[in-house]
Amino acid sequence: MSARSLQSRLLWWMLPLLALLVAVNSVSSYRTALQAVNTAYDRSLLAVARAVADRVDLRGGQVVVEVPYVALDFFQSDLRGRVYYRVGGLDGSAVSGYDDLPPLPAGVPRSEDYFALAHFYDDQYRGEAVRALALLQPVFDDSARGMALVQVAETLVSREA
Repeated sequence: MSARSLQSRLLWWMLPLLALLVAVNSVSSYRTALQAVNTAYDRSLLAVARAVADRVDLRGGQVVVEVPYVALDFFQSDLRGRVYYRVGGLDGSAVSGYDDLPPLPAGVPRSEDYFALAHFYDDQYRGEAVRALALLQPVFDDSARGMALVQVAETLVSREA
């Protein structure tokens, strides 16, 4: 058996293993990159939801909100995708924003990544896939106390781009 033939055999034995290694590495790299993108977009959703939540107040037992200009600018800044928001009162009724934004689905776990009562989830709204965040904001005054719900949803068009 010649040295060239031995090299050929070793090459043919190693090629499938190398191809498998490249495939596994590619899938792992894709998932890591996708997770990094999702984390960045989730942070931007959380920042806007917190900006809105900071302006949620309870007056006379009723939830009121003054949406800050920075949040309004974010809702209008993306030309490809759309961003929606909703603020819900103590009874779940819409106080501000898109009143037909779907409610937080049952069973969505609270995010452990942030020190907030935040729930990230994927949903459908107006026929489009959205990434949504539901943030519970404690509110209280002399007459009542409870949790207001701030929701922010972004179409996945801009995220996929």
